[in-house]
Amino acid sequence: MELFESEKEFWLAFKRLQALHGPHGWESKSANKEHEDIYGVRISAGETYFSLQVGAAFDAVRKVAMPSMEKMLYLFVAQNPRLERLADGAIQREQDEMRRMADGLKAPS
Repeated sequence: MELFESEKEFWLAFKRLQALHGPHGWESKSANKEHEDIYGVRISAGETYFSLQVGAAFDAVRKVAMPSMEKMLYLFVAQNPRLERLADGAIQREQDEMRRMADGLKAPS
């Protein structure tokens, strides 16, 4: 990590991005083979990268290497307190909904 002080901060920023993106957002994956991301950064086999389906076709996928995602998250999420608050609110609403659903599944005492 170059821009974030820890991996924990990176993954929190990623979670915030996901909360704003919706259910079909970015996925973190481990590369089975060598790829190149949309910025020309090499992704080696075994490295974590991120993909986003952008269309109906099988190959309509954008791939982003970990260093590229770190830069995107730092610029667009970590440096934007308003966006962080919006994302945190979305995360909280999703957790509240999950809690309500779980409470509805509990057997009556």
